[in-house]
Amino acid sequence: MSYTVRALQALNIHDIIVEEDPSSENEFFSQSHKIVDHDSNNSAIFTSDPTKFGVTWDEVNTKRAELIAEDEAQEYA
Repeated sequence: MSYTVRALQALNIHDIIVEEDPSSENEFFSQSHKIVDHDSNNSAIFTSDPTKFGVTWDEVNTKRAELIAEDEAQEYA
């Protein structure tokens, strides 16, 4: 599981699909899609509008850095 997905989960954001593990704000918003609704067939309706994500790249990136640091500390121990 990517650090970005882990960071989103830790931030209690569960309805964003991330295509890859982005390393910048531009990559995050271009590679991610938020489920905003469902159609009559119960298929997800997605948006790539950053204002709908409920989280900023800075929040995600800060949490990613914390998770990486925790993993590195555990590997060192």
